Amino acid sequence: MFNTKYIGILLIAALGGGGIYLIVPEKARQIHDRAGDILTTAVIETRLSSTPAQVFKGGTDQAIMSASGLQLEKLASRAIEQGSGRKLVTLLALFWQDCEAGASCEQDLLEQKRQLSPERYALLEHFIHNGLAREELLGLELVSQNASLEQKIAQVKYIDRQVWGDDAELLFADEYALYQFSLKSRQLSELEDAAGFIDAYQELLRQQHDDLARFSLESDLAKYEHASALIPDAYSAYDRAFLTQALADKYLLPVQQASLLLRQEQVTHQAIEVQTYRQGFDALSRELMASRQTDRAHLSQAQWQAYLARRQYEYRINFFAKNG
Repeated sequence: MFNTKYIGILLIAALGGGGIYLIVPEKARQIHDRAGDILTTAVIETRLSSTPAQVFKGGTDQAIMSASGLQLEKLASRAIEQGSGRKLVTLLALFWQDCEAGASCEQDLLEQKRQLSPERYALLEHFIHNGLAREELLGLELVSQNASLEQKIAQVKYIDRQVWGDDAELLFADEYALYQFSLKSRQLSELEDAAGFIDAYQELLRQQHDDLARFSLESDLAKYEHASALIPDAYSAYDRAFLTQALADKYLLPVQQASLLLRQEQVTHQAIEVQTYRQGFDALSRELMASRQTDRAHLSQAQWQAYLARRQYEYRINFFAKNG
């Protein structure tokens, strides 16, 4: 049995936020609900043309559905044969997810062996084993919190070549591109001059224009959120507020700015509420501990626990009644 939990995790990792669709007869089943078109070329609609399906009976029905399934298998094989990067990783993961669900992995592998080149079949056959080996090595090597981002990226690439050989570039091209983009983006957070931050960010976007979809930075909202996260903590509160507003004016519509402001106010209110709750609860705990040593010292342990639970319950009820 193959590790379907791992396959699911690998699918999410391969996506980077895009949509995934399973290849099935007559419709595509969406697995991941965020917007995107990672597998556009792999989404297949099968239609039985010319004669209505209800005309065919018995064995004829089965023959048609078998032929339809065979056509889908060939199309899936073609997608695996021609794919690269995130699309290829997703297709390979989906193959194993589907065959495991149908308990047909041996049969499906034999069919793919007839359809794929030896190199692509080897990728498919060893995908789960190599993926697990990669994750294990990454877990062992990247535990150090002292390594720089550059060192961690170099170590990931080294491990990938250990596991996948020359196929590492084929499988993880999108991932490596994102690593390099992260390094370039981080340079913005090291700018000392706040006045040049927005110009530097726009220059970064121009340099990476062809890859913005790959990095999920096509929308202005995504650009705003990405740029805002890069504003250096070392900047003064004034400079941070100024840049945040300047980015909002550049990338957001007025209605988006209003929505964002409301969300920020809600987050701030919730943070204050949580802090107030904790402070009040801590004060109650100190009061109760003092009480246990004085006027409640005569209570048995069971009586004390009941009293403690009642006072804590009353605190929660009163707090949320006032702040609800």
